[in-house]
Amino acid sequence: MCENQFRLNIRTARILVAALFIALVHISVARAQVSQYHEMLQLKDDEGSLGSPTFSPNGKKIAAARGSYQLTIWDSITGKILQQIDSGKSKEDGSLQSLTWSPDSRYLAGVFVEQGQPGAIGNLFVWDSASGHQLQIANRAGTGSSFADKQGKIPILDAHWNPKSSAILLLEADSQARLVDFPSATTRWLIPLKMFDNGNIDDSAFDPFYCFQTLCRLVWNPTGTEFVSRNGVGQIFNANTGRPVLSLAEPRYGDSRAEWTSDGKYIFDVPISDGGNGPVYVWDTTTGLLIDIPLKTIDGISFDLNPDNARIAYTLTGEHKIIAVANWHTGEVLANIPIPGSGLLPGLSWSPDGRRLAVSTEHLILVFSEESLVF
Repeated sequence: MCENQFRLNIRTARILVAALFIALVHISVARAQVSQYHEMLQLKDDEGSLGSPTFSPNGKKIAAARGSYQLTIWDSITGKILQQIDSGKSKEDGSLQSLTWSPDSRYLAGVFVEQGQPGAIGNLFVWDSASGHQLQIANRAGTGSSFADKQGKIPILDAHWNPKSSAILLLEADSQARLVDFPSATTRWLIPLKMFDNGNIDDSAFDPFYCFQTLCRLVWNPTGTEFVSRNGVGQIFNANTGRPVLSLAEPRYGDSRAEWTSDGKYIFDVPISDGGNGPVYVWDTTTGLLIDIPLKTIDGISFDLNPDNARIAYTLTGEHKIIAVANWHTGEVLANIPIPGSGLLPGLSWSPDGRRLAVSTEHLILVFSEESLVF
């Protein structure tokens, strides 16, 4: 009996040792893969520098502004150029910003900022991503029966398509937010906003040029039921009524790049005025209070949250161009991805499924696969 028990103990010990060895090997491999990356795709356009990439909601397309007045749409899997669209403007006229997709991935909207205009006027354009046909929004008052082929203008600073409906949220140059339907151009509601004017909170005074330079934004939550304004007085608004439902705690900044986590529980913000190594602010969307997370600062000026509610990718400042990927729950840096080329990194974007990361650099958009970022 004792001999059998002894043999059983020896066998059990061997199994435990073998299991421990396999686990250590897996851990070692996983840690080794953290610092590696695989460039799965290069999206090229030699005709102009490329702006921040944005995936279509179905993940099949990537769009980016090209130069200052054109845009390119690629197949996100093959890298094939699907559309090269000219806004009808020139680089002397201004620049194309704030690209935003319709929920069905068919339409793409963008704001063209006219340089030299009083108040830095922005016009909203809408394109059919399949045909490249350009539609223009009806005039500011919402008159005119359709978006299609209208020559109207809306002086706007930012535009965001509702992730679950046909509505487009507009931040206008006179410190107002407007929700309009597509394609009818009907205004659902129009509300005033408390905004920053060159760093000072004021109910009415507002400098649109300052807001263009500092990326004032209105940002939808994942379900399209609420949006946040982080342009000075941080507030969350109801999408149906346009009324504020929650105020966010201090601090206040006029240069916001706020982003919701995919579960809608938190809002992240890293003010760009700090120019790198800026503090990471996170608000609880139920209470409006700041929460403490291990990731205290981001050494860079661009970031994007992964849909997995754990990872954050951001650009690093310094001599070399690097994208860092970290777990914001633990603060651990999971990967440092060197990016070839020189100049600034205009932006980065996770795919809707969180398995790919697109980074723009000069005349290329580099797409990295999740396999290169094993966590």
